Amino acid sequence: MLSIAGKSRPAKTWGPVDGRGHAMFGWPMEEEAKLEFTITVNWRREDGSIATTQLGTLDRSACRSAEDVGLQLADAKPILGRLQEIVVSEQLQRYCKAVRPCPRCHRRRHSKDYRHRRFDTMSGRLAVRAPRFDGCRHCGERLITSPESELLPERVSPELRHLQAQLAAQLPYRQAAALLEELLPETGGQNHATTRNRTLAVGKRIAGKRGQSN
Repeated sequence: MLSIAGKSRPAKTWGPVDGRGHAMFGWPMEEEAKLEFTITVNWRREDGSIATTQLGTLDRSACRSAEDVGLQLADAKPILGRLQEIVVSEQLQRYCKAVRPCPRCHRRRHSKDYRHRRFDTMSGRLAVRAPRFDGCRHCGERLITSPESELLPERVSPELRHLQAQLAAQLPYRQAAALLEELLPETGGQNHATTRNRTLAVGKRIAGKRGQSN
């Protein structure tokens, strides 16, 4: 559950004050009232416990023009990136736990070590902690596996890959990469070379599927 709590700080005033420190006339100062927002997210884990973390805080002053209204893109990017980090981390932890049993004898495999892998998404580049499992000591299966490497072999989300290919099909690679950098949170693969490579990979995949259907 995503929650946003807002509160308003009163404007300060000029002029004389009474014995309790209150303004007697209330002449407005140049410093206007501000709105303060705190964005938090709550989620329920597999064991039923509730986890909570703060995604960020925002300050908003009084509206003087259309540019002052609403959440700015620069403010939203880090909040969205932090939320994506939490969601991906929780999902991958649950996935690795589910595939940890040996596929042959279904007994729990031992952990060998952890690696860090990058994963590029629409909400930013993530550094995910990827466990590797030893071969099974019960049935003799010796293959060392990395579940996250098998799940995310290309290290890019299909959504981001599709958007890059779609823009690159209509714009030069440099323009497509610049547009992505302007709109999306900081992520990898937004340079023109990676945009080109991912677009060509999508094209080859589509051509391969058409060849198989024929």
